[in-house]
Amino acid sequence: MDPGDPLAMKRMAGQGHDRPMALSLLLAGFLFSNASRAESDLFQALNPYVELGVGHDTNVFRVDNPAQAGELIDGTQLSDSFWSVETGFDSRLDYQKQKFEFRGRIFRNDYDRYDDVDFTGGDARVAWDWEVGNLWNGEIGYEYRRALRDFANQLTPRIDVGTSNLISALVARRLNTHMHLAASGRLVETEFSRENALDLRRASTGLSLEYSSRRGNTLSLDASYSTRESKGGANLDYTEFVFGPAIDWSLGEGSRMRATLGYADRDQDNPVLGDYSGLVGRINGVWATSTASSVRMTLWHEISNFGDEIATFALVSGVRIEPTFQVGSRASVGFGLGYETRDFRGEPDLPSQILPPRDDDVLTGTLRLEWRFTENSSLSCEYRTETRDSSRAGRDYDYDLVQLTFRVGL
Repeated sequence: MDPGDPLAMKRMAGQGHDRPMALSLLLAGFLFSNASRAESDLFQALNPYVELGVGHDTNVFRVDNPAQAGELIDGTQLSDSFWSVETGFDSRLDYQKQKFEFRGRIFRNDYDRYDDVDFTGGDARVAWDWEVGNLWNGEIGYEYRRALRDFANQLTPRIDVGTSNLISALVARRLNTHMHLAASGRLVETEFSRENALDLRRASTGLSLEYSSRRGNTLSLDASYSTRESKGGANLDYTEFVFGPAIDWSLGEGSRMRATLGYADRDQDNPVLGDYSGLVGRINGVWATSTASSVRMTLWHEISNFGDEIATFALVSGVRIEPTFQVGSRASVGFGLGYETRDFRGEPDLPSQILPPRDDDVLTGTLRLEWRFTENSSLSCEYRTETRDSSRAGRDYDYDLVQLTFRVGL
């Protein structure tokens, strides 16, 4: 290190502060087993865990060339190594007919070169799954999330922190032995630290009539209505209605299929922006074997704004297959291969010479090796790769990411 380089000294100082903290949190995981009996019972009820990871990303900013990274990069190197630490808990408590869920986590990413990308985030959920008598049941929940906006969803990568607060409720009534009627509602507020035009409040309501068989298979007819109110300067408001059936069906022991199909109608409030009317749906299937190996397959055709991170929306169609093979009683090997097309809608209808329509093709692959030395403790190594080919100039990119993670939990 050059002693005259203040940026290098800053990086070393930051690493010297963060990494001992990460190691101390990991050490705390080993001390769970040494707690007193009462403390141990509390720990087990909370299901706490600590993770420590180290990885390398070949394209941190998800850009085609270094010039697109703007102020975040000095030079031509897009890759960087990082440390990560995460701690949290996942607790479910039962009291008579009532069930309570408490879940939360805090994570920290520390990059070697790009200090601006160092970030502390997290999320939490509290929910009450209630039941009254033999006819009524439902759920009330609250969720909070704080995360860094994905660079892949930005025109010019910037540090943009997104926070969201979600309140949800569901009330269901048993009509007879097999029929249920349920009503639901959700209210979410999302804000970003830089791109305030994306700030929004979304309210949605839903109604579902469900048939449940003796074997636990279900068939329902669902309807939902949602509205978006933009809190930024741009008018990105819309209303959306979706109506259609859904099934959740057993295909044999350990195998199951879930599918939804609906007609969606999205109406943008701004007449300059495009609307959409048509079919949407998703199919999830998992097939398990007697050796605990499995194959999961997903197909989808949906409307998406990528977690509120883009001003418009895309019609996304894709397929993904994920086989997992059990190796002995403790180890597993998992693969994943996915392909997705993204037809971006909702943009102003301009001549193609000014702004050509945007269509993206995204190919993803994963490989995961995991060894569990207890039920909730493991050592894993994961490799991820992604390539995006876009009709819009400057939107192509590819990256490879490998990460080693050590997890200790109760």
